[in-house]
Formats: sequence, structure tokens, C-alpha cells
Amino acid sequence: MQNNQNAKDRLRKQAEAKLAAEGDPEPELSTYEARRLIHELRTHQIELEMQNEALRHAEKELVEVRDRFSDLYDFAPVGYLTINDKGIILQANLTLSSILEVERAHLIGQSIIPFVVDSKAFGEYLHKCLQKHEQVLTGAALKVQGVERDVQLTGVSLDSNEFNTRVIRLAITLYQFETL
Repeated sequence: MQNNQNAKDRLRKQAEAKLAAEGDPEPELSTYEARRLIHELRTHQIELEMQNEALRHAEKELVEVRDRFSDLYDFAPVGYLTINDKGIILQANLTLSSILEVERAHLIGQSIIPFVVDSKAFGEYLHKCLQKHEQVLTGAALKVQGVERDVQLTGVSLDSNEFNTRVIRLAITLYQFETL
């Protein structure tokens, strides 16, 4: 509450300083003109309050959507990652971190290649993704702590404004083989 009041006070001081810098003279007004001006100012104030309330509501909705997306992305049953054309990991979800047994923070900026069993086939796969937009690779394998794990890769390439380059978004589905 105090921070909100401090922000209002700062905004008021900035507005007054801007008005003073513009050299806005105080006009002489008739009683009618003054009442009309007060009415207009009150109307504008109410409009601004309504806009502010709408912005707060929109912000709350955006936070809720972001949180739902984050939960969906991070806790999906498949590993998601975004890589560049060189195989550098730009984004990764928590499931991928769990599959590779590496903290997500340590994955970002690193190459996915050390985790790939057949780097030649993976390079060809990436090339196809970049050329044909979407590709599925079955029978792939990742190395995790020296153990090979069979996976399916589904990749989609797209231009990314966020990374200012063409990227590949990969879904990595880990095959779980049950032992009898």
C-alpha cells in the first residue's frame, strides 16, 4: 500500500515538473468554464481508473496463462527443447533435464550432441528438419550417464524472433521398456 502511494507521489511530481517545463500558463476561466473543465477532468480520471482496472485484470490473466503454460511445458511427459542449427540448447523443460539427468541451468547454452549416440544420423535429422519443417526420427538413442536410452525425436523448425535465427523445437519421447 505504501509503495503504491509512493509511486503515485512520484508520478504526480513528474507530471508537475513536466507541466512546469512546458511553461503552461494558468488560464483565467469563467465559473462556467471552470465547472466544465472540472467535469472533463473528473471524466478523464474515471476513464483512466477504468483503463487501469482493465490493465490490472489483463495482467492477472496473463500471469495465470503464463503459469498454466509453464506447468504444461515443464511437467509434460516428454522432453522439450529448442536448439539452433548447430545443436546448441536454447531452451529446455524440466522433463528433458530429468531424462538427461542434468540440471536445466547446465543444459542451456550446451550442445545436445554429447547426449546423442549417432551424431551423424542426428546431424542429418537436423538438416531435414531445417529443410522440410517437421520430421520424426524413431530408433534414436541418447547417452545418459554412459547408458543408452531409446527415444523418438519429433522436430519442427521455425523462424524465431526471440533468438533471431531459425530454430528447431524438439520433443523427445523416452521409450520405457518393461521387463518381464
